[in-house]
Amino acid sequence: TGFSVRSDAASVTESVELLRSLARVDVTVPDAVAPRDGFQMTGVWLYNRSRSGLLAPEEAFWNATDKKVTDISLPPGGRAAGSAVAYTVSGNSLVRSIYTFEAPPAVSNTDLSAPCLVVKGTYAGNTENFYRVDFNNAAGTSFLQLFRNHHYNVQITGIAGRGYPSASEAMAAGFSNLTAMTHTWDNGGMGDVVWDGLN
Repeated sequence: TGFSVRSDAASVTESVELLRSLARVDVTVPDAVAPRDGFQMTGVWLYNRSRSGLLAPEEAFWNATDKKVTDISLPPGGRAAGSAVAYTVSGNSLVRSIYTFEAPPAVSNTDLSAPCLVVKGTYAGNTENFYRVDFNNAAGTSFLQLFRNHHYNVQITGIAGRGYPSASEAMAAGFSNLTAMTHTWDNGGMGDVVWDGLN
């Protein structure tokens, strides 16, 4: 039973479209910001993530021409409002650690069921500062859905003051002394994918 892969087999080129079922979220503090504002990021929480997703998007939400999704696809009961997952930060950045299912946008910056981040860091000698960070567009004028096959790079651009003493208080407050910008990339339409026989 099973199968084997022959190392002497002829090379075959096929066209394969890659569509991930997850979104990737990175959180970074640029080198210029940390010393200027006296901030060191020490932890990140992802709140209200979707606890399940669909392997493939709903047919109605798939643009076959542009090879990208047009809306989120979630199974019944996929949302997990109130939950939070903690991530360990190293060197003022959290990269390739947060992968999550699709999620709808926030309604407001005090929406307690919205997917968002809470960032912990040291500021002005205080080691326990917590700041809420919502997923906003680059202009900061609207909230973002989390789409599959997308990369969201949340870049902290400034710290204007101390945060809240706990993650729950930061989550509920909405207003934050931390400013951030979310850069979004659609990873659809990827070309060559190379497999080295191991990874």
